Amino acid sequence: MRSSRAIAPSLDRRLARDAARPGTLAGRPVGAPRAGGTTSTATWDWERLRVAARHHVRLTPATTIYVAVLGAVATALQLVGPAVADRILLQDSTNLHNMARMPVRVLAGSALFVDGNPLVWMLLALVLLGLMERRLGTRRTAVVFLVGHVVATLVSLTVVWHATRNGASNEALEQTIDVGVSYGLVAIAGCALGFLPGRWRWIAWAALVGYLGAYVLDTGTFTEVGHLTAALVGIALWPFARRSTVRVAAHARPGADDRARPGRPLPVPAGRPIAPLVTAGRGR
Repeated sequence: MRSSRAIAPSLDRRLARDAARPGTLAGRPVGAPRAGGTTSTATWDWERLRVAARHHVRLTPATTIYVAVLGAVATALQLVGPAVADRILLQDSTNLHNMARMPVRVLAGSALFVDGNPLVWMLLALVLLGLMERRLGTRRTAVVFLVGHVVATLVSLTVVWHATRNGASNEALEQTIDVGVSYGLVAIAGCALGFLPGRWRWIAWAALVGYLGAYVLDTGTFTEVGHLTAALVGIALWPFARRSTVRVAAHARPGADDRARPGRPLPVPAGRPIAPLVTAGRGR
């Protein structure tokens, strides 16, 4: 057995050599597991956050791009000032004046602006659209959002048109600023509630329609009529969404390549035993 007198100089020399080597800390690479098998909490949390964010972006590309566009447009409107921002919003507003001249442009453009706090609407879009895109896929989520946005806009404009023809409105209402993402998001919410189990689905739908209907009776504005219409459109589209539900593929999840898939043999690299691979393929 070597004596402690002989071990000490050897240990000192090894620690000195590791300290001079970049990327090490006390003889251990930075971020590498300690003797107990644990890593730095900060390093581990940032790594998990980075992987989760990249995974979410890969599964929700349309939501990520749309929220980024909303943020860029909101920032640009803040930079140009209130007067210029109002002119831009008025040009892309879905009012009677613009819809009579350029309906397609204003229907598309009005969904790129937020009315109110942009961070709140961006967070709602990120959560609602993200969850639905992961559940339904990009194309079907876009169908629910766009159909809700367009139908609710047309119904609310019908209310305004009817009011102006009966003398209950004026020219200012025909050229009002009406933009935002709320119609599309309410339609997404109405459709998403359909995935609740059993009777909770009907309870949630009744609560949503009752809440929005109470606002219509209380205020009677065309915007609230549009929100109620969007909710009904989302509910009506739920059977379409249910039949077309797309589960997230196994290969899209991190680490799924290490798991066996039904009906397919587990790949075994050359020179490695089968048992460890089978064990690693169980659980998460």
